Amino acid sequence: MSEKKHDFLFSYSSMSMLIRNPKLFHKEYILGERELRDEIYFKSGELFHCFLLEPENFNDKFAMLPSKLPTDNVRDVINKIFNDNVTEDIEVNKIPKGSIVLGNYAQRILDILVEKNLYQSLVDTTVKKVLVTGDSKRLDKIINNEGIEYFNALMDGYGKTVVDAALVGTAGEKARIMMENQKVQAFFEGSLPEVDVRKEMELRLEVKESKLPFGLKGIIDLVRVDHENHIVHIVDFKTTSKTLEAWKKDFETSEYMYWLQVMIYRLLILSLIPKEDKNSWSLKISFPVIDKHNNVYVFNVSQQSMLRWDKSSRGVFEIADWHLTNMKFDLPYEYEQNLVML
Repeated sequence: MSEKKHDFLFSYSSMSMLIRNPKLFHKEYILGERELRDEIYFKSGELFHCFLLEPENFNDKFAMLPSKLPTDNVRDVINKIFNDNVTEDIEVNKIPKGSIVLGNYAQRILDILVEKNLYQSLVDTTVKKVLVTGDSKRLDKIINNEGIEYFNALMDGYGKTVVDAALVGTAGEKARIMMENQKVQAFFEGSLPEVDVRKEMELRLEVKESKLPFGLKGIIDLVRVDHENHIVHIVDFKTTSKTLEAWKKDFETSEYMYWLQVMIYRLLILSLIPKEDKNSWSLKISFPVIDKHNNVYVFNVSQQSMLRWDKSSRGVFEIADWHLTNMKFDLPYEYEQNLVML
């Protein structure tokens, strides 16, 4: 690694994005052009974690539609309008929220539909001697009851995640089933001062305190500290559309790089332990997972895996350092270095 220190603090999600898609990382984390995370799996995961760890904060985090979410294409267009235009109108142009409606952005909607090549096959027709243009048909695909309702929910819940009743019901059910598992229940049980259980624990490892050329940060689902036995247990809850066996099989090769999450959380927790006490504390890491069939299993991480991922993570940290030092974000590292061959 270079000796240069970077001010950037990596989270697991930002570092894995840099490795997978440097161009998107540059846009979101260097230029600050963040977009709404609208994938259904992302919304479902957010809801699941909220119901499991902080159900009291549901209304602060989510805005709920009275009907179902629009299709992916419609949401993509409206989200782009919201990211590129509405936010600027509210925060920069100081336009009152009450005067902002989806119809204000008709021309912008048409431009986006051209960019995305959506509904371009619609053409002008004459119905009962009345001309119906292709553009009006395209706008009807977006500016309809579902689209307006979704847009209004984004406005009313500005800064919140918009969800529908079906997503809420599914995530709530999965959280309930997860919590009925006895091994999962045990993670939440504590008896101070012997055991300290902390949920949604936010940690930062600043550059000056790190041996790395950058800092780290993260929010750990649950940390269970056994003061009597000197054990820190990190617990990260997962939902998956796969079976338990498929999730386990794909763990190390998945694009989500869950093993990297383990190593970042490990470094964050170890940073809290005084140097002179590190040898007297042990670290455990578990992934309680609920699969597509609502089966629940707690995957514990072995020491052999920790050693293997420690070596792999050092390679990832070097790649992250290279991108930041050289400010190159066009292609992933192996392509930048001409290491990819057929």
